[in-house]
Parts: sequence; C-alpha cells; structure tokens
Amino acid sequence: MFEAIQYENDLPVNMKLYHVQEYPLHYNDDIQLLCVMKGFLDLKLTCNTYHLEESDIHFIHGGDLHGIIRSSEDNLVLVISLNTKSLIDRYPDLHCQIFTTKVDKNLVTYQKKIELRNDIFRILSELYRKHDGYQARIDHAVTNLIDNLYENFRGFRVDDDDKTFEGAITGDVTQRDRIARIVDYLYDYYPYKLSLEELAGKEHLNKDYLSHMFSRYTGQSFKNFLNMVRVEMSERRLLGSTVSITQLAMESGFSKPKYYVEHFIKWYGMHPKKYRELYRDKTLASCSPVIEEIPLEQFNVLLDGGALANEPGVTVLDLESLPKSKAAFHVPSIMVNNHSLSESFLDELFMAFYKRNKTANYVFEDREKVPSLDTYRNGYSPAKEAEQFLHALTHNKAKSIPFFDHAPAGGMVTENGLIKPLYYLMQFLTGLSGQIFFCDKGAIVLKDADDYAWIFFGKDGKAAHCYEVTFPLCAASYKLTHQTLENPFAFYELWQQLDLESNLGEEDKRKINESSPIKTQFKRITMRKKYKASFEVKPGSLLFGTLIHC
Repeated sequence: MFEAIQYENDLPVNMKLYHVQEYPLHYNDDIQLLCVMKGFLDLKLTCNTYHLEESDIHFIHGGDLHGIIRSSEDNLVLVISLNTKSLIDRYPDLHCQIFTTKVDKNLVTYQKKIELRNDIFRILSELYRKHDGYQARIDHAVTNLIDNLYENFRGFRVDDDDKTFEGAITGDVTQRDRIARIVDYLYDYYPYKLSLEELAGKEHLNKDYLSHMFSRYTGQSFKNFLNMVRVEMSERRLLGSTVSITQLAMESGFSKPKYYVEHFIKWYGMHPKKYRELYRDKTLASCSPVIEEIPLEQFNVLLDGGALANEPGVTVLDLESLPKSKAAFHVPSIMVNNHSLSESFLDELFMAFYKRNKTANYVFEDREKVPSLDTYRNGYSPAKEAEQFLHALTHNKAKSIPFFDHAPAGGMVTENGLIKPLYYLMQFLTGLSGQIFFCDKGAIVLKDADDYAWIFFGKDGKAAHCYEVTFPLCAASYKLTHQTLENPFAFYELWQQLDLESNLGEEDKRKINESSPIKTQFKRITMRKKYKASFEVKPGSLLFGTLIHC
C-alpha cells in the first residue's frame, strides 16, 4: 500500500497531473495536496469520503491511507507532493501538523485558499518551463505555500455527523501549537494507555482546563478523539494483513475487542470485518491505478488555455545584493486649494487627513478658477493617474501634489469630496524617508537605516505580478505592517453609477469614501538574518508596507 515519491534535482516538490478513473488506497511518507482542475472526484481519506469539485484543494498528511474515485468522466487532478525531509530545517514540526483546507466559502480563509492555488500554479509553471533560476523561485513559492498553511489552515474541528475534518478559524497561535503537540503525541503513542492527566502534566495545565480547551478546539472530547486515532491507525493493518480483530484491538490500544468494534463502527460506519471484505482488494498492494498521466506542458491546452495564461510575472529582489542607491527619497509637498475649503464636508475631510499627517509639508494657495467635474467624463483613468504619480515619485519628479483636484495635475480628493487612490498613497508616504533601493513604473522599495518601506501598484492588464523580496535584517526583532487597498478605484466606479453627478449629497459621499477599505496585516519577525516575503499585486490593486526594527 506504500507508494514512494521521487523528487528531481533536489527540489522540495513533485507535481503530477492525472485523469483518474480509480486510484487504489495507498499512503505516502510525505504530505500532499490535491488540486482539482476539472470535474468531480471522491477522495476516500481514512474514515471519511470528501466530494471534491473544480477548484477544491485538499490536504493529505503523511501516512494517511487514501484513494481517489472519479465521480465525473471528464476530470483532471493535480497532485502536489512536498518533501518533508528537505523541509525539516525550516519546518521541524511540519510532519505533525494537521492542516485542513476544507473551509466554508464565507470564511476569511477562503481568500487564503485562492493564494494557495496561486502558489501551486506558480510552481507548476516553473516546473515545466525551467527557466534560469527556477529552483530558487520554486523554493520560494513552496515556502509561501507552507507559511500560508501554518498561518491560516491549522485550526480544525471534527464534524460529529459526517466525521470529516473541517477548517476552524482561531487566532490563538499558542493554543494551536498546543493542540498540534497533543494530537501528534496521540498519533505516536496511541497503542499505549494514555490519560488526560498525563498530557495535562506535560503541558503544565490543569486537567479540567485541558479537557475543556481540547473539546473547544477539536470538536471532540479527548476520549473520543483518542479512540478515533486508534481505529484510524488500525486501518492499514486491517486491510494489509489477516490478523484477527482481537489482535488488532490489542495492538491499537483497546482493552477489549468489543470496544474496538464499537468505535470502528462509529467512525467507519461498519464492522471492521465487513470493511476488510469491502476494501482489501482495493489497495495499491492488490491492484494498479487506472489513470492517465498528463504531461505538465499540456496543462494549459487541457484547460482551454485559461489556467496559466494570466499567471503572475515574477520580479525577484534580493536587497542585500542590489547595488547601493544614493538617490534620496523626497515626499512631495501637499498643496491645499483654499477655494475648496468652503463646505463643511470638505473641511472635515482635510482636517481628518491633517490630524494623521501633521509632519507633511503643506502649501496653501488661493485659486479663482476651479476645473469642471465634467473632465472626468473625458477618458479619465484612476489607474493611469496612480501609475503616473508613482512613476514621478521613482524619478523624483513629484515635487508637490494637490490635495484637491485642479488642472493640469490630479489631486488626492475630487473637488466634490471623493477620496482617490492618491489620498491613501500620500497618507502612507507622509513621514517616510531614506534611499530608493529599487524602483520601476509600479514599485518603490526604500531603505532607511535598518528599516524598509515599499509600494507596489498593479498596472492595468489581466495578469498579476509578484515581487519576491529578500530583506537583510540587522536587528533582533522586526514588525512587518502590510496594507492592501482592496478596491482603490471604487470611488470612480460608484460615482459612475450616479452618472458622475457633481452635487452629491453628503451621505452618498460618505458611502463612496467608505467603499475602498484598507486591509492591514501584522507579523513579528525575530532572530533572522534574512526575511523573504512575496507580494502578489493584482491589476489595479495598491499594496504598501513597512518592515521596522523594534
């Protein structure tokens, strides 16, 4: 039933693309992900059957008995294997983690699942194209994928009705680590007599508190979970040998055969003898897979050319090896048109910005003529305006920027009070200093002593772009603050729905201004000489952040 996985050129990943009729029950030492590219499949995994459809990703832990049966004739599945031995230095506890990618589509983690898919596609593209430096890019993408799993897919609950592992969000990293240690211990020592008191002592916790915490985070009592582990771990022996049920019960840690049978029926839905009769001839030891392996280079053709045509381009930046820049970064002055500060809403808007950015250099000017808002009807492009501004910044041409729009330069806020992408850019830029380490039309990376700051802008087009940045670190501890303006141009899209009306009501202005939320993420980075980060910039999106020692 064991299937060995071969890895080429010391890569930490192997990918196979299959059209599947049936893949018999088997297990691997390494961890795997199944990514369904087309059609429908049934994944039998230990005591559960997961019905997978297109775009689903499912995680399989090393040692888990699993098999695949097609549920649609036209199917395509990508099998991603990760070499735990080659990753052990970076992730010493990878083998004992429980990752669960079965998440509800309403959960925040659904977006993270899309990021997993993007990392998978990036690895796939590099594997079959093999351009110069592809090993390093694959390694980086694998790191991103595993980091995503650790941060977003470690919480789980065992559903009592269908006996499946399902994702559960928990922000308490300490408790997630504790659950992982306990579960790993149960899988290692399940044949022996285990008690809650023993584990509580190992974790330096009160027994009752541990019992409550374990049930809360796993959805099962300690005793139920342990019995589930015991019958699950008996499955390979049940199907791969002729030993008696009595002997299996003893080997699995049950004091009596009837307890083994009782819990096997609870989790597998049938008596172990019946399970043996049903599945012993459906293992890799008894029959061969009925599959067609598809060459990776045919992946695009099979998916009608849509899967990798818009894959992210990659810019790799190792800041330690880049030539030292002498170009100092200058934040533009902010020009304020006194004429515009006449309505209470606009006054309020400016004061809100000013209170947060008192260190900015403000220049107040009076202008008699204010441009007509009809100029927005004549081919105005928020994306183009933001791109032009960033280009001016990278070439030190942006000496000043109007707070309110006036010809010929675009400003941060329209004359009738709608916040533009430049508003958020300038809010971030205020107070920054340092040297420009890297720049192109849509990217700036700054260095100020031991600190870093960056801006990435997704230019118009269909494809995203990925900046993979390696930061050399000098201090013992850093805080990373990463912000994404998820829909920078919502102001214009919503305004168009109102036919670009000039005299908007204050309530409409407020609703439009609240439609471009900034998503913020924090991360503490300690005791590292380098830190690698990947920033995927989608078309029209705006990303900015800082890495500051603390």
